[in-house]
Amino acid sequence: MLHIENVYRQFENGFVALESVSLQVKPGEIVSLVGTSGCGKSTLLRIIAGLDRPTLGSVAINHETITAPHPKIGLIFQEPRLMPWLNVRDNIQFGLNAVSLNSRAITEATLAKVGLTEFAHCLPRQLSGGMAQRAAIARALVTQPEILLLDEPFSALDALTRTTLQDHLLDIWEDDRPTMILVTHDIEEALVLSDRVIVLRGNPGRIQRAFTLDLPRPRRRTDASLQRWKERLLGELDASQPDQSGTNQRSWPRSVPDTVS
Repeated sequence: MLHIENVYRQFENGFVALESVSLQVKPGEIVSLVGTSGCGKSTLLRIIAGLDRPTLGSVAINHETITAPHPKIGLIFQEPRLMPWLNVRDNIQFGLNAVSLNSRAITEATLAKVGLTEFAHCLPRQLSGGMAQRAAIARALVTQPEILLLDEPFSALDALTRTTLQDHLLDIWEDDRPTMILVTHDIEEALVLSDRVIVLRGNPGRIQRAFTLDLPRPRRRTDASLQRWKERLLGELDASQPDQSGTNQRSWPRSVPDTVS
């Protein structure tokens, strides 16, 4: 269980990125964070990853407070960020303890999981964008994390490759059921992948609404019910609409529910 309790983040220049953000994520749940630019999505993801610390509040996994990068948490960035001098196999194995007797077997199994066994000897410059991002996914999966964080992992890809990798990510999730938290600007991506969609509004960033999706998997992108959800979420993100969380006035500290039906 991931617990985010009353997270407040103020930077040194006085800018408040997040205020009173509380959320609980169940094991194996897929949650998407959506919102306009600058609402604190990536800041919240960095705090969960242990790459940043909240000014107030806490993040914990099974009541263990996260204050630094943690072996139970994997992170996938917008770009693959592969080391250009290492081949695909070595990039993936880099995250494992070099003296582990099982590291090679785990690496080979992870390569197969993302469909890159035949390309294990290739350098990053020899890969397509989609293959490079699959290698980045494998690098995050090889340590077998309980929580997988994804910061717009498919945003730089063309539409067809993005759709293919979304489906592939769900196939991987079906095998091991890690908890996944996805930051995305793509509403359709959030609806295809997620059990819940969290809408953030700023500034500062707060949770405006949390939607539990009642759509069975696999989800067809052209399905009428998915399109209705898409219209609803776009309405929530319309900047011209009033902030329904009551965040036009600052009221820290304040409790924010993690589920709104």
